[in-house]
Amino acid sequence: MTDTEVLQRAIEIAIKQGFNPGPSWYSMDTITGHVEELDSQQYLLKSIRDNPFMVKSIIYNHEFAKSLFGEYGYIPEAQYKFQYKKNSGVEKTRIFTIASAVSPWQYHLQMMVISPDPIDYLRNYIKENP
Repeated sequence: MTDTEVLQRAIEIAIKQGFNPGPSWYSMDTITGHVEELDSQQYLLKSIRDNPFMVKSIIYNHEFAKSLFGEYGYIPEAQYKFQYKKNSGVEKTRIFTIASAVSPWQYHLQMMVISPDPIDYLRNYIKENP
């Protein structure tokens, strides 16, 4: 899947699950003056094609993330390594399993932000959650 296809699929899923970026939008060709009415999905896709900076404003939008990833649900437990030294000077490592206290949309949004490539993160999410 190309980056554009990933974004298109993510937008489709989010809209199907309740994301509403607004009413109809209008696009005007500045050369011909032709005006066309676009629905929200068409407008978002056109915005991404015309202006790559729009990508981040869409994928990091809280309402978009809530619709795409879900507002309520269960997040897999996270494991944390904790290294410490005992009084004897011996290093020990313990692994703690902690249930996440954030909602799915917050978790996935955080993971996208720290991911080297947020579109790849979306790509993997879409593959795992068709």
